[in-house]
Amino acid sequence: MYDRARRAQTGQSPDAEAMRRARRQAEEDLRARAQAHMNAGFNRNRYQHSLMESLFRFLPLLVPVWMVVLLVSWHRRNRAVESVPADVVFYDNFGRAFLRDAYGRQHRMPDFDRLT
Repeated sequence: MYDRARRAQTGQSPDAEAMRRARRQAEEDLRARAQAHMNAGFNRNRYQHSLMESLFRFLPLLVPVWMVVLLVSWHRRNRAVESVPADVVFYDNFGRAFLRDAYGRQHRMPDFDRLT
């Protein structure tokens, strides 16, 4: 019905419609042949085997890198825990609060005073 309405609007003959179908069929055949030609030399099993083989060949080279990264991250984590003293705020004889920073300098902290 759609084809009939389109032919009536444009005034095309049935021969033009047959040529259009033949051209569309030829394009589809050409596309299918090109697709088949592209995939003709591809062997999926060989590709997967080659990929896995190269991965297993390369994987042992990464193990030392992973070990170094893990050791460095572990060392930094332990160092960060050790650098924070248990008694960050300390008090003098008069109840005044002081704080020691990372460089060993003392700072007065009046908000934490224990004045009796």
